Amino acid sequence: MSAPTFVTPADVLPHRPPFLFIDRVLECTPTSIRAVRVFKPEEEFFRGHFPGNPIVPGVLLVEAMAQAFAYLAMRDDKVKGVYLTGIDRARFRKPVLPGQEIEPPRVSAIVVRSARSPRSTRIWRNCGSVRKALKPDGVNLVQANG
Repeated sequence: MSAPTFVTPADVLPHRPPFLFIDRVLECTPTSIRAVRVFKPEEEFFRGHFPGNPIVPGVLLVEAMAQAFAYLAMRDDKVKGVYLTGIDRARFRKPVLPGQEIEPPRVSAIVVRSARSPRSTRIWRNCGSVRKALKPDGVNLVQANG
C-alpha cells in the first residue's frame, strides 16, 4: 500500500523560498497535520547564526510550526490568510543543526464560527496544540503554545 500524498506546501501556502519552512506533509486531517522540514547546510541564515557553530534560529522553528498550522487552515477554500498573532511559553530544548530533519509537531486546531455572522471567516484557535518538534530519534527540540 503506497503512502498518501498531499498537496505540496507551495500550492497551499503563500510563502516561498527562502521563507517556506515546510518541505512535505506526512499526514493531514480536517483538524490535525504532520509535516517535515530539512534545514539544509547551505541555507543563508547559517552563515550568520552562528559562524563556526551554526544552528537554526528559534524563530524559524516557531515559523515552521506556524506554517504547518497555516497549511491546515488554508486547505479550506474559504480561508484566504492565516496570521500568527501570539506565542506562549516557547522553549527551545536542543539546537537544530544544519542537515537535520525536523517534524514540526502535530498541530491540532479548534474551529469556531463567529457568533455575529455564521458565514464569516473561521477563527482558528489553539495553534498551541503545537507542542514538540521532533527529530527522527524522538528528541524534543522545541515546544510552544499559541
